Amino acid sequence: MNHSQKIRCEKIAEHYGRKTQERQTVSELSELMYVLTRRPDQRQPDWTNELLDEIADVSIMMQQMMHLYDISSDELNERINYKLKRQLGRMEG
Repeated sequence: MNHSQKIRCEKIAEHYGRKTQERQTVSELSELMYVLTRRPDQRQPDWTNELLDEIADVSIMMQQMMHLYDISSDELNERINYKLKRQLGRMEG
């Protein structure tokens, strides 16, 4: 996410606040789950556009949660690296 997008996410998060945006985050996650769990025969031919839209919505909400809970990109990247290393270790072992 670029700087301009982050600023816009922060503005939206500040406007609506934690409680509302937490509920919205759950809603967006649910929509992504729905798209991913649909049987292949239930998917539209261009379902990847729908998937992309839902991933974008979730990404926007994740950025807002990071802002509302004062989580830095560095903190997130550190945790991501930890979890990736742990999973790769499990796969090797």
